[in-house]
Amino acid sequence: MCCVPFLCDYLINDCACNANFLVMQDFLKPGESNERRCDSPEALKARRCKGDHVINPGKHPLTYVKNSDLSSDRENVVQLRPQNINIKLRVGELKTSFKRAVGYPIDLYYLMDLSYSMKDDLEQIKTLGQKILKKLKDITDTVRIGFGSFVDKEMLPYVSQVKARRRNPCPNRIDTCQPAFSFKNVLPLTHDAREFEREVSKQDISGNLDAPEAGLDAIMQAAVCKVKTVWMPKNRKLI
Repeated sequence: MCCVPFLCDYLINDCACNANFLVMQDFLKPGESNERRCDSPEALKARRCKGDHVINPGKHPLTYVKNSDLSSDRENVVQLRPQNINIKLRVGELKTSFKRAVGYPIDLYYLMDLSYSMKDDLEQIKTLGQKILKKLKDITDTVRIGFGSFVDKEMLPYVSQVKARRRNPCPNRIDTCQPAFSFKNVLPLTHDAREFEREVSKQDISGNLDAPEAGLDAIMQAAVCKVKTVWMPKNRKLI
């Protein structure tokens, strides 16, 4: 009778018990699949697989492309180490380090729904610039705030196509509202809280026909229009 070894094809980079069918015929329990032969060396040993029957490939080479020290420097914040590596990974081979940087810079972009139901909220946000910055500076010394707004898509069934209603979409004819729009970048990110309050105070409420607003569209615009909103690459970004 020939001796036929079993090689694990299911997880070729993991450890496998090379069960010689003449010596270890009872390694697998009845009903177990061949994949059960693949496990860590410790687990295989616990299941009575002898060391000389374990196939354990050597470690793969690891190349550090970028491995800078952790840093809270405002100009070069590093929270994760290593930053860039080339590796063929096996379980347990890679160790990383993470440390939250002190005073990590924050970019807060305030995105507001300016449909008519938000009229009272708009009056409140007009005076919140200083308060927002003060609260954020309890967390970090480096913080910027910006402001954007949205209403809804300028088409049916979202907004009325009647010219008079488009010019003034307020449900109350006594009030005057600005025409609906999908997204406006009112104020790019800035350190100036007074400019935030000044620009927000210029905003007028609008209106539309349906309950859902263009919030998702506006979030996408604010996130991807980096030139307009002026996101800093390494800052924590909040919308």
